[in-house]
Amino acid sequence: MAGKPDPFGKIRHPKKRAFLAAMANTANVLRAAEIARMDRDNHYLWLKKDPDYATAFEIARGRAADALEAEAVRRAHEGITKPIFHGGKRAIDVVQNPDGSIKRDETGKPIGIPAAVREYSDTLLIFLLKGRNPAVFGDRLKQEHVGVEGKPIPVIILPQITTPDPSEMQEMALPEGRVKTR
Repeated sequence: MAGKPDPFGKIRHPKKRAFLAAMANTANVLRAAEIARMDRDNHYLWLKKDPDYATAFEIARGRAADALEAEAVRRAHEGITKPIFHGGKRAIDVVQNPDGSIKRDETGKPIGIPAAVREYSDTLLIFLLKGRNPAVFGDRLKQEHVGVEGKPIPVIILPQITTPDPSEMQEMALPEGRVKTR
């Protein structure tokens, strides 16, 4: 059975491959460079000098964007679980049986699990909706400029002023010996 196609197939340099894989997973140039144990300046140099690397980097960046979007969807739709603390200590929920009675261990002690709450990200949901359906959820801006009391703003069109040709300037000069005063 054939494996998945290698998205970075033309790239053979091990550091380049390591960086691209890390970039696809982290979506961050600095972090990818740290994981690949290299200076991030190498990445920028490779982008300029190696067209195959530049193409592979766009693939890695696309995969990183897909992963970020998937995480945004998960957090907006499924939410994340956050622990609950009370008085500086982790709160405990008592486990219940299907009939609503408290579940107990073999010694008769109630069984507890760390208390948590599921939180959803409304902000992420808003951004996802704006991006996926901008006609319905996108920002709309309508600006109208009006004059005093809602009347139209008066517009005055001034005549165009041109710079005279140098030969015309000579003709406009004052006769010799005359000085222009105010």
